[in-house]
Amino acid sequence: MQTTEPHIRVGAYALGALGRADAFRFEEHLADCPGCRVRAREFAGVRAGLAVAGPPVVPGSGLAERLTAAVAAGREWGSAVALEVARVPVEGVCALVAVGRDGSEETVGSWSAGGVGGGPVEVSGGAALRPEGIDHFEVRTADGRRLVTVTR
Repeated sequence: MQTTEPHIRVGAYALGALGRADAFRFEEHLADCPGCRVRAREFAGVRAGLAVAGPPVVPGSGLAERLTAAVAAGREWGSAVALEVARVPVEGVCALVAVGRDGSEETVGSWSAGGVGGGPVEVSGGAALRPEGIDHFEVRTADGRRLVTVTR
């Protein structure tokens, strides 16, 4: 994993998703970056929760199913969702939307994107949709333009 922004690697590092060489390089960065050290500690609880949900997710192998299963454990009221985004190609308000199998939509959370040069933003929220009722997630601009879709 090569990137000029080591700060965006903190999640992958804390969750054990970096290879040996990338983890070593990130640990060098971590020694000099108090912000990343704090964020890595915050991910410790996430890693423990994901360990209960099963092995790491590989893109293209049911990402949406695993996402909804992992975030919904013990949620009778619906689904809790968390997302970290970086380098969104627009500036302004963006939203994470859960789209139900029946076509219904619920905004999970929103944030102000800073464009491609914008740093990582952590967004969390909830939807009344139960995990089995979620078809996919979308990241949209304030005017409704779809930027990203995560499908089953």
